[in-house]
Amino acid sequence: QMPFQPVLDWYVYRAPIGKESDRALFRGAEWEQRWGWDFGNYLPVLRYCQIHKIRLIGLNVEEEATARVREGGLTALTSEERARLIVDAEGFVKDALEPSFPSYVDAVLRPSFAAHVEMGIFPGGDDDVFRNFVGNRILWDEAMAST
Repeated sequence: QMPFQPVLDWYVYRAPIGKESDRALFRGAEWEQRWGWDFGNYLPVLRYCQIHKIRLIGLNVEEEATARVREGGLTALTSEERARLIVDAEGFVKDALEPSFPSYVDAVLRPSFAAHVEMGIFPGGDDDVFRNFVGNRILWDEAMAST
């Protein structure tokens, strides 16, 4: 996640190669609390980047912000978060108003929402729940594209 970029940079550029640094990355990135995916599955790629000094980039929006959007929509973000995460606010709004956006929602976001509900990651529910899911997805897209 974006706030952990300093930990990623430390791991790649300054940490000695070895298990202690791997453990420090795991702890420093709050991997267990924030990801839930097996760190060991990612370790070969992380270690490769460390050995070859290939920058790792924290693209994901932090969980604290996405949790607020999940509950209250994009308006739940603070003005500082909006400025940091939605770099091109005018383009962000323009994209959502494009005539093709509903087709994107139906083809990509509705199936993704259904999968998230099925996995228990997102609660099922009414239109507001789906609208907040869409807000989360387009926030992630915007933030990642702007990184």
